[in-house]
Amino acid sequence: KKVLILFVIILFLISCGKDDPADLTKTYEELGTEFVELLAEENYDKIITKFDAIMKIALTKKKLKAAWEEQKSVYGDFEEIESVSRSKYQTYEIVVVKASFIKDGKTAYLDIKITYDAKKKVAGLFFIPSSGPKDYESVSYVDRSKFTEEEIVFGDQAWALPGYLTIPKVEGPFPAVILVHGSGPNDRDETLGPNKPFKDIAWGLSSSGIAVLRYDKRTMVYSEKVIENIHDFTVNEETIFDVISAVEFLAGDDRIDSNRIYVLGHSLGGMMIPKIASLTKHPAGFIIMAGTIRKLEDLTLEQVEHIAAADGKVDAKEEKNINEIKKMIEKIKEIQKGKRMENPELILGASNKYWIDFDEYDICRTAKMIKKPVFIIQGERDYQVTMKDLELWKECLTGLNNFTFKSYPALNHIFIAGDGICVPEEYFKPGHIAPEVIQDLINWINTNSGK
Repeated sequence: KKVLILFVIILFLISCGKDDPADLTKTYEELGTEFVELLAEENYDKIITKFDAIMKIALTKKKLKAAWEEQKSVYGDFEEIESVSRSKYQTYEIVVVKASFIKDGKTAYLDIKITYDAKKKVAGLFFIPSSGPKDYESVSYVDRSKFTEEEIVFGDQAWALPGYLTIPKVEGPFPAVILVHGSGPNDRDETLGPNKPFKDIAWGLSSSGIAVLRYDKRTMVYSEKVIENIHDFTVNEETIFDVISAVEFLAGDDRIDSNRIYVLGHSLGGMMIPKIASLTKHPAGFIIMAGTIRKLEDLTLEQVEHIAAADGKVDAKEEKNINEIKKMIEKIKEIQKGKRMENPELILGASNKYWIDFDEYDICRTAKMIKKPVFIIQGERDYQVTMKDLELWKECLTGLNNFTFKSYPALNHIFIAGDGICVPEEYFKPGHIAPEVIQDLINWINTNSGK
């Protein structure tokens, strides 16, 4: 499956021509525009003169051509440049050129991200799937004229994360929401196939006067570094520490009302909301979307069993896969019971330390300690986190008036509407978060912000 970055290049190449001194007089936006125009013309000889010394070692003309042809095979024929934006990261300038393509009569969008060094040489190139502005013209809750979106970088220098901050165009300071991802190396939009639920939330809320911060997850930005330290890696490093940094970042922005910062967690992010709340007193409230108080490994087995049985039967191969998952979960339980740190191994992609740390986190008990308002919402067609989980939240939090609950009959795990039994293939059909969810989030935030 081609998810998130379809073809990532931090590679570099040998120049076949002379440097163009005129490049030094151009803005970074002009350089980025010219770069994409050269790609569209397939003028690879000219392009490779734009690369820096490191780029000139690894990416040949042949590889560059293959990379571009790969994009065209997915997106179609290049149509035009939709927009150009620029941001700074440490000593580098980053230009993102949003380009539109046509395939089978349909328009698709690709973000071409070009990193420039101080000498205006290309030091990095990324092709990133994108939702273009035209994709949102018919989305009822988005009004692109009512907010701006800017590139930001926050956090500890060793783990600094890039993201977007959407800012309403009305008078501030604004209430703000930080979006916290589910499991896996998610990008800032929590992209899943053609769907971008975090972009939907950000654009929907900012169209109604609420600022939103979303960012690329640590496991995506620093994948190699994470792997090197995987046996010391817990959900704190995966999620918690970066949320705390995001809260501090927003609290220091004069455009944001520091007394009206909210944290929204989806899936794993929702499970972590009680722990986040226990570690920072700053947020005014919390939102849990498709979170649970159950153990992560137990949910994994339930999901696998659902997928296997979705077509009405479980064949021998599926039964074998289920049994293998059961054995892995038994091993996880043994590690948790014995707090076994020796003989480190990876089970379901996580280390002994990760599973032990997760087991020691009592979500229900920690949630009961939250004194701020909390909104817990659930899609009733969600098979990853189910209505059983919503009922467990209600049982756990009985009598606590700061918690509000709501479920949506037609919605799946990413809060997009569908019919029948939900299966993974549904996530690869284009859609947007249901309007009633966006409106409920807006109403809840405004109510708790004193509006």
